[in-house]
Amino acid sequence: MKQQWIWGACLYSAISLCACIFSITLFSAPDTATTGSVITLTLAGTVQETGTGAAEQGIVLQIPEDWQVRKAWVVSPGNPALTEAAEYGVRYTPEPGYRIWVGTLSHELVLDSETVTVKADVMTGTFDGVPGSTRTYTVKAATGSLRTGEWMPDDPSAIYDFAQITADLYVETVMVEKVTDGLPPVAVEELVVTELHTGTDVRLDWRNYDESVSNDVVAYRVFRSTASFWNVAGMTPVGTVPAGEQSFIASGLTPGEEYFFAVTAGDEESNEVITVTPVAVTPQQVTGSIAGLVVENVPDCVLEPCEQTGLEGAEVALRTTSLSYAYSVTGTTGADGSYAFLDVPEGSYTLAVEKCGYTGDVFYVQVADNQVTTVPDALLERYMYTQEQLGKVVADAVAAEQMKWDADGDGQLGLAEAIRALQVVAGMRDNGPVSVP
Repeated sequence: MKQQWIWGACLYSAISLCACIFSITLFSAPDTATTGSVITLTLAGTVQETGTGAAEQGIVLQIPEDWQVRKAWVVSPGNPALTEAAEYGVRYTPEPGYRIWVGTLSHELVLDSETVTVKADVMTGTFDGVPGSTRTYTVKAATGSLRTGEWMPDDPSAIYDFAQITADLYVETVMVEKVTDGLPPVAVEELVVTELHTGTDVRLDWRNYDESVSNDVVAYRVFRSTASFWNVAGMTPVGTVPAGEQSFIASGLTPGEEYFFAVTAGDEESNEVITVTPVAVTPQQVTGSIAGLVVENVPDCVLEPCEQTGLEGAEVALRTTSLSYAYSVTGTTGADGSYAFLDVPEGSYTLAVEKCGYTGDVFYVQVADNQVTTVPDALLERYMYTQEQLGKVVADAVAAEQMKWDADGDGQLGLAEAIRALQVVAGMRDNGPVSVP
């Protein structure tokens, strides 16, 4: 049985939402830091019962534009991580030079007490100046929740503009000293390159790379060549990945051609280990085919035989379910209702069928190398309406047509308005403005 979890001690059943608000009692940050270093922000607070269900809850941080949140988590068994929710962050207005970061978790998270502690590891950025110079930044914190489909500020309540958050409880200052050690982060040595069977795309992963070893990684650069190389000096990267992300999709490759890939880690001063050991890969296009039939299904057929007629002109859309690469193709059925897709990359897909005036159908399809996958017949039925439904549609249409002539906006069609409508329809006058007595 699935265990139910919540923020704090607000218990709820499987069909209800957490009716809690996370109120901040402590917000702390280090007094000092250095450029390109990771600092930890701490929020502590209490959970209050409100009676208003929340689907998601989380923290809201205002940090300098070039600072990066590495991770955020709740201090509890398992240290559950918060997920960045940029769609909620856009509701807030940051102060100039700052940006908003929102981290949430679902209401299914448990804490063992009414006291909540959340921590966030944040990497500082850099600024113009000589080593040893300093700059002081203001970091602010708040909490919020998703209630009835809308993200709402909880603490401070109803404030979206961070310029209005001035109380000491939500504000910390950090003095950052500009430093540079001149040393690059450790090299990325465990690079894995995986074919995606499209012939044109591969995925690069370096998830075993530990950013905390160097503690100053700002970004990764991805290099590619059709010839082996051991040094990236003078090479132009094909992609850049921010710190905290450790994968990359390389696209636009030629099937059957050998490629060499390498990834470097760089700090804020663009220091990186330029000697590399590239990984070779030869992408191959592994494809199969899909075929099927779209037919009109006749429900409640009482006359024999009940033949199903192929539907011409139905739209068939094929889309991959893979998050690693994008593949989609559409087509229409022929006169007999048949369709086919050739040279489809191996993998999993959704196949959606629709035609105007008919119900639709969706299938999950697996494509294998050099095989034809036959999809079960798509049975589409004509939309059928009851007499009551048709009557309502007609009545609504008539009412809408009548209200076009309601010049005085009283919701009724008076005599003068009716006469004017008849004259316009008969061509006896134009449909310009009219005064209605």
